[in-house]
Amino acid sequence: MANTSGAFTKGKASLYYLLPQPIKRTSLQDGFDPARTFISVCRVSFALAVTIFIAACASYGPYHPNTSADPTNSIRGPADGRHKLAFIEFGDQGSALDTSQRKAALEVIHDAKRPLLFVYIHGWQNDANSADVCKFEHFIDTVSSFPEITGRKLNVIGVYIAWRGLDVTVPVAKFLTFWSRKSAQEVYRMV
Repeated sequence: MANTSGAFTKGKASLYYLLPQPIKRTSLQDGFDPARTFISVCRVSFALAVTIFIAACASYGPYHPNTSADPTNSIRGPADGRHKLAFIEFGDQGSALDTSQRKAALEVIHDAKRPLLFVYIHGWQNDANSADVCKFEHFIDTVSSFPEITGRKLNVIGVYIAWRGLDVTVPVAKFLTFWSRKSAQEVYRMV
């Protein structure tokens, strides 16, 4: 059988295209421009930094918005009704992010026959979606199960007042937000 492709014929020229070729070093004579390479690296680095920064920012708006389909989304609690937890969320300048949250919280308090009210306002690096919510909810759950509370038929209600204490979610960068969050916190102190 004859080899018609010519790739396996004797001689170096026929094996040239089948073997891996050495990497050709570039130089200024071959069109390599260090300034253009530096600019390209800077552009890629800048695009990467902007992408990380945008992805690290917390979304603005309430974490527990009430809607027409679910007007009590900002209220939660166990199925047995031992306690209720209401969220009221504020923006950086003290304005309500969802005005219906305050109304829903007040309705829960007014509807309770014997309310025992706990109010929690978080600090820096927290918001209405942080670990403080779980801690506060665990606290009111524990209090609601005390015999002194169940025996007196008290309605335990927790109100979690939230503001944007955590506006960047990158672990190291969030420590650099102290001054911007401090000014936002001072707005609440004046109110």
